[in-house]
Amino acid sequence: MNRKSLALTGLLLLACSCRSMPNAYGPRMLDSGLTIQEIVVPDGPIAQVGDHVKIHYHGTLPDGLIFDSSVERGQPISFTLGVGEVPQGLDQGVLGMHLFGRRKLIAPIALMFPSGVPPHLDEVTRVDLVIELLELTAAE
Repeated sequence: MNRKSLALTGLLLLACSCRSMPNAYGPRMLDSGLTIQEIVVPDGPIAQVGDHVKIHYHGTLPDGLIFDSSVERGQPISFTLGVGEVPQGLDQGVLGMHLFGRRKLIAPIALMFPSGVPPHLDEVTRVDLVIELLELTAAE
């Protein structure tokens, strides 16, 4: 097999092992108003309530302005899923994710700031986040 064939075979194997087809997993809106759009859906473990997870997130306002980003800080966050350690929008957004998956969340602002919207965001009705599930430890 020549190098070109080998490279093509490698790309095909990668494509088969990681379902990165957002249209096949169209956006879905939860009753809370959170919209979830799958970006990368790998095979593997799925995050469930009580699991300990570590994620990266990159949050922007509708105009694209970054309001917070663990990616830019280089500091992912860890929490127990579904027990209220993080805003409801993150709990709901991570639930059901595959390990190493990536999602876009479009969240009503109240789901991300349960204690009240910061003054500089009082005109904003939603925030957008891209999240990536980096680690998953199943609940005992």
